[in-house]
Amino acid sequence: MNNNIKTKNIPFWISVTIFVVLFLAIGIYTYRNMKYVFSGVTVEARIEKAEKESNLFNLNGNAKHANFISINGREISIDKNGDFKEKIVLPDGYSIITIFARDKFGKDVEKTIETYISSGDIVAYERKNNY
Repeated sequence: MNNNIKTKNIPFWISVTIFVVLFLAIGIYTYRNMKYVFSGVTVEARIEKAEKESNLFNLNGNAKHANFISINGREISIDKNGDFKEKIVLPDGYSIITIFARDKFGKDVEKTIETYISSGDIVAYERKNNY
């Protein structure tokens, strides 16, 4: 009788194991393909000198998963990979550049870069926004 009970439970445990493995595989696949929905948009940017003897600079970067991006309140265009490149003029002295990006789910991020220009040389650092 004990042997009969074991043979009856084997198909049940095989089907439960298959169900659990398939459920985990579907869950992992879904998470890997949809994790940007949970993480939102990210912005990376850098400033480079465009021309010597000028206060013209290139602001290059990437805004992953963004469908809207603006620099100091002015909307700019991005390509399908989220890359952007803008020429900006920065005066001598202290300046703040604010980059705002939003994804299609309404999640947004703001990056602030503080710059100081003296004799055409630039010092820039990213301000950590605490909110």
